[in-house]
Amino acid sequence: MYSLTEATELLEISEKFWSWNTGDKWILSYNAHKVRHTLWVLEVWRHIIIKLKERINLSDELINKAEICFMLHDLGRFYQNNWERVFNNEEFEHWDKSYELVEKAGYEASIYLAIKYHNKYSTSWLFEEKDYISMSKENKEEAVFLTNILRDADKLQNMLYSVFNISHLQSLDVYWDSLKNEDISPINIEDVKIHKLIDRRNIKTIWDYILSSRCFAFDMNFNETIEILKFFWYFDKIYALLEANSWVSKESLEIVRNNVLNFKI
Repeated sequence: MYSLTEATELLEISEKFWSWNTGDKWILSYNAHKVRHTLWVLEVWRHIIIKLKERINLSDELINKAEICFMLHDLGRFYQNNWERVFNNEEFEHWDKSYELVEKAGYEASIYLAIKYHNKYSTSWLFEEKDYISMSKENKEEAVFLTNILRDADKLQNMLYSVFNISHLQSLDVYWDSLKNEDISPINIEDVKIHKLIDRRNIKTIWDYILSSRCFAFDMNFNETIEILKFFWYFDKIYALLEANSWVSKESLEIVRNNVLNFKI
């Protein structure tokens, strides 16, 4: 079994790496937000696990590995590049940096591969990884489960946070300042029709942004995660945000209502 205390210490070291070397209040605020996000991902996992254990058998060892994934999945955020408005001297994606740090710390492949693929657009490349190919069937199943449950918990936390803290989220997101107050873009409406994740490069309006948060559900792997979102009235709250303004057309609302409100995996 892996020590959660050691994982917590690794998280703390990564967060302080930049905090000790900057007086920038924005960066300190960013780091604090990401630490909270990590702990909240661990917390929402406990909601998912209650429901999952009613349907499938989860060993204590697998639960332990999942919690290590949650604790360490965003280590790379604290070394992040200027794409996130943090630093200008390095270019990398945070999930690859997190993977590098966790592998170096001595964790096994099912854990560091789950972390590597927790935020990629698709998990299909996982199956081409050398470490994955060389695994036993049992370990492959474990790596896939850890990847899928980490993606669910990560998105679930972000979705719940966004719907309950939309004004604060605006101040943290690099996209917000450039968004227009116009109807949902046609390209995103087409993606909604086929239950496809909205590409962030296609977020041009405030309402594209709001809808994109809802469409994370299209990338969920467990209906138990969807049930938790419904418990918190997430889908209804997002729809209410879209409906309560004069910018989103009736045609767009109807498509969202038909394809999003009652979505199931």
